[in-house]
Amino acid sequence: PCPSADLIIDALLGTGVSGEVAGLTADAIARINRAGCPVLAVDMPSGVSSDTGGIGGGCVKADRTVTFGELKRGLVLYPGRAMAGRVDIADIGIPDAVSSAVPIKTFLADIGDAASRLPARPEWAHKGDFGKVLVLAGSMGMTGAAALCSNASLRAGAGMAMLGIPSSLHGILAQKLTEVLIRPLAGTDSNSLSLQSMTDIRDLLKWADVLAVGPGLSRHPETSELIRKVVSSNRLPMVVDADGLNAFEGFAALLENKKGPFILTPHSGELSRLTGLAIESIERDRIEAAKTASARFKAVVLLKGAPSVVATPQGLSWVNGAGNSGMATAGSGDVLTGLIAGFLAQGLTTVDAALCGMFVHGLAGDLAASAKSARALTAGDISDFIGPAFIRMEAKA
Repeated sequence: PCPSADLIIDALLGTGVSGEVAGLTADAIARINRAGCPVLAVDMPSGVSSDTGGIGGGCVKADRTVTFGELKRGLVLYPGRAMAGRVDIADIGIPDAVSSAVPIKTFLADIGDAASRLPARPEWAHKGDFGKVLVLAGSMGMTGAAALCSNASLRAGAGMAMLGIPSSLHGILAQKLTEVLIRPLAGTDSNSLSLQSMTDIRDLLKWADVLAVGPGLSRHPETSELIRKVVSSNRLPMVVDADGLNAFEGFAALLENKKGPFILTPHSGELSRLTGLAIESIERDRIEAAKTASARFKAVVLLKGAPSVVATPQGLSWVNGAGNSGMATAGSGDVLTGLIAGFLAQGLTTVDAALCGMFVHGLAGDLAASAKSARALTAGDISDFIGPAFIRMEAKA
C-alpha cells in the first residue's frame, strides 16, 4: 500500500493488456486496489480488455478513467464498465483524416441518438395514423407477460393494440387490461394457443400493421408449432421474443430463410438455444455475438442484458447507454418487446425501432430506479416511467 499517496495514476497497461495479468504486474494491481486513495486510470484500467471489457487475473478498480481519442468498447461492457468509474474522453489531437479513415461500426446509444429517431406525432393525426399492433402472448400462469407487452406498445405511441390469447384466459386479461383490445383464440388443454387458432390469427394479421409474438406463450409443443407457422408466413414487420424464439430451437433454418422485416430480442440463454453457442461465449463478447446472429438471420438483433446491444446485418451495433441492475426483473423484457412493436407500428425502421425501444426502456428504468430504488424495481414501474422518459427525450430532440 501507499499510505502517503493522495492519488494513484494507473498507467501500467492501458489498451495493451493481452491474456491474464500475472507476476509483478498483478502484484502492482493488487497494491493499487489496497491503497485506499483515489485512482485515475490512463486510457483503460489496467487488466481490462479494451475490446470486450473482460478481466483476466485481476484489474485496477479506478475512480475515474481518462481515455484517449474515442471511447473503448471495454469501458461500456461489463465487467470493465464497473471498473472504470467516471469516464472522460480526451482529445489528443488525432487528425480528422486519420479518424475518418477508420470506419467506426460500434456506437454508444445516448439520449440524443434515440431522441432524433422518435417518430413524428402530428397534431392533426388520429389513432389509425399511429399504427395497429397485434400481440400474441400469454398462457396459464403467464398472463402478466401478455399484459405488460400489449400495454407497452400503446405507451410507445401506437394507436391501437390487440392481444390474442387462449380463450380460457379471457376473463383474467379483461381484468388486467382496459385500453388493449382482446381477442380470444383456440387453446390447448394446457391453456396455451393451439394450432386451431391459425385461421383466426391470419385474419387478425390482415387488421394489424405489426406483429409482436412470444412473451409468456409457453413451450407447449403445439404452441411452438403454431409460432413457427405464424412467424414463417407473416410478412408484416415483427418482433420475436421469449417463447417466440424458443419455438425455433432446432428449427433455426426457418428464421434464416424468413422474408420481411423482423427483430429478434433474445437474452443470452435464448440466443444460446437458438444458435447452439455457449452462454459463456456470448457473454464474453456481447457485441460480436449480436453481430454474428444478426448476419446469420438477416435481421436486427437486440441482445438483452447488461448492457443491451442492437446489431444489424450490415455490421453496425449500438450499446445501450441507459439501464440499471433493477431492470433484471421478471417482465422487463416483455415491456421492451411492446415498446419496439409500438415504434414499428408508427413507421420506424427495424433498426430505429430497436434502438429507440432499447434506450427508452433503459431510461424509463433509470428514472424509476431514481424514484423507487433499483432494489425495488418491477416491470410495471418501468412501464409507468415510459412517459417521463419521453418528456426527458423530447427536451433533447
